[in-house]
Amino acid sequence: MIVRLYSRFLILACLGMMLTACGTLSPDEDDAFHKEVAVKEIKPAPRKKEWSKSWFKTLSFNKKTNNLWERLRSRFSLDIDTGNPRVAQYIEYYQQNPEHIRRMTERAQPYLYHVVEELDRRNLPAELSLLPIIESGYDPFALSRAGASGLWQIIPSTGQHLGLIQNRQYDGRRDLYDSTHAALNYLDSLNTLFEEDWLLSLAAYNSGEGTVSRAISKNRLHSKQTDYWSLHLPQETQHYVPRFLALCAIIREPEKYGINLYPVKNTPFITTVSLNKRVKLASAAKLADMPLPTLQRLNAGHTQAKSAQSVLSALRLPAEKADMFKTRLAAFTEAPEPVVLASKHKTTVLKKQTVAHKTSKKPCGRYGTPCEKPSYRAHLIAKNDKTVTAHALRKHTVKSGESLWSISKLYGISVQQLRRANANLRRALKPGDRINLVAL
Repeated sequence: MIVRLYSRFLILACLGMMLTACGTLSPDEDDAFHKEVAVKEIKPAPRKKEWSKSWFKTLSFNKKTNNLWERLRSRFSLDIDTGNPRVAQYIEYYQQNPEHIRRMTERAQPYLYHVVEELDRRNLPAELSLLPIIESGYDPFALSRAGASGLWQIIPSTGQHLGLIQNRQYDGRRDLYDSTHAALNYLDSLNTLFEEDWLLSLAAYNSGEGTVSRAISKNRLHSKQTDYWSLHLPQETQHYVPRFLALCAIIREPEKYGINLYPVKNTPFITTVSLNKRVKLASAAKLADMPLPTLQRLNAGHTQAKSAQSVLSALRLPAEKADMFKTRLAAFTEAPEPVVLASKHKTTVLKKQTVAHKTSKKPCGRYGTPCEKPSYRAHLIAKNDKTVTAHALRKHTVKSGESLWSISKLYGISVQQLRRANANLRRALKPGDRINLVAL
């Protein structure tokens, strides 16, 4: 048992060290915000009472309300001292910049319901649903200087330890469902490690549990208090927790502080639709009658989601758009891409070989419009759709990422034929190389 606990502590310590540098590249208003608040001297807060180690209270809540903010407030459980100077200065800032809160709560709309559902399921404080506002502004494409990404700002190594898939096609850190599951697992583990003290847990999420644990040990060594407010922590962490608590206080009583929250319904916003045919993201946005950037943010986990030409096997959509999308999809066929036929030696249709015309940069014509000059390859294809063969083209200019194997597949010839045609080439291919497709 002792060995298991010690091993768990070591794993958490490693994760915390990797999460330390999760400072998001904030929008312009956040940069101004940090500059304004950071200039104020941080002083130890007066201790009015001993803060409870466990702040979670079992509260009844109305899950049937149509207002997600009301449901959220009914589940708030953290004891927030708004008289604390470090919290009060952030409340003051938010009051002076109400449009910031409005913008952040609007950006949270697509994701908030799922996060609240997960917190309810795990019996965790509902206030944690506001943490992505602090971390990323609820922007799944947010990227920090340390490489932290997604709503919860998880760096690659931490994501790997938390079991998130990260490859060329998919990044779980940017996916709402996977990243929320991983982040809440981590926060729950931190809360267990710090004996259910959520302030210490949040500080550790920001700076690493190793940093917080060392600060606690140092205070104990000098017979000082070990609560969050008494610890000497990094400057960012000294701002991180009070900023979060101030946000919670405002969401709990927005009218008191003169803040208008963006209305969010207490219903699922996102649903997943499986695709049984090839559909580009740009086409999907038109079928769903929604802006392409919105659809891209809902599918941010797919690393190619920022490309309008990317094709996904399943699509995250607003729930209210799903039925209309399915109806339109049934009658939709994506326009085929231009292809180059294989050589007479092999009849396999080549994949994704674009044959768009090359356009001259020099203006010509009466009004200075560019002249379209089709490339030799495009000319061959356009001419009665005749088969384009290696023998017809004879030469190929190597592009970045190409190899003899990929070029051989492109023209339907073997690697051995390419090697014989380029017997004098005794080095690796480089972009810009002109190689023979047939022996001269």
